[in-house]
Amino acid sequence: VVASAYNSDGPQFQLLILTETPNEQRRWVSVLRELKKALSQTEQPVRTIYTAKEVYDSSQLEFVRETTCAAVVDSERVVIGTEEGLYGVELSDDAVLAVEKEKRVYQVEVIPDEQLVVVLSGRQKHVRLYPLAALDGQQLEGVVKIQESKGAQVFAWGPVRQGVTNCLCVGVKKKVFVYELNKTKLKHRKIKEMVTQKETQWMGVFGGRLCVGYASGFVLYAVQGEGQSLSKKCGV
Repeated sequence: VVASAYNSDGPQFQLLILTETPNEQRRWVSVLRELKKALSQTEQPVRTIYTAKEVYDSSQLEFVRETTCAAVVDSERVVIGTEEGLYGVELSDDAVLAVEKEKRVYQVEVIPDEQLVVVLSGRQKHVRLYPLAALDGQQLEGVVKIQESKGAQVFAWGPVRQGVTNCLCVGVKKKVFVYELNKTKLKHRKIKEMVTQKETQWMGVFGGRLCVGYASGFVLYAVQGEGQSLSKKCGV
């Protein structure tokens, strides 16, 4: 018996059924055919959560040794960071565009509302703000390097002020710099600087708060103002 997902063109699976007689074999085949017919006449709910899509293989990017990070731009595009640079990939026609070469990319995020691609890259690990249009092959004009982000470990972004604007948080050793993203030439404005308990390993922004993760716990900080922090230690 060959089976596959009912409303998907995904992989097929084979199941061997052992019967004692040819009549029993035909009876099983008849039952399965009737079941398939009944299912085809009934509207089945779509249960597909996601569909895997191959972005590229080694034949397309032979010079890429390792992909370090990636982010979804939209339903037709993704951006990938590698040891050799930053690349935009068109899924519909398998086109690969080099956005920035010769800089190792550690982290990449897309902020659609701001039309920005935020990248942590280079030997000195700076955070750079690329215009989203750079993924379309346009010249790299208006790329902004945040100077005080040198040596950054990680960054995170999220909405603040009830979703009116977005902020970018950059972790550098035991400090976190908070920037408000805007439409000026520099694309950002520093609004806060915080000292953390330890070097940051992970960050996330949600509900107007910044969650900073360490090896042994995490702390919630207020992104705006001087609100109290909430510390939580994780057990081993």
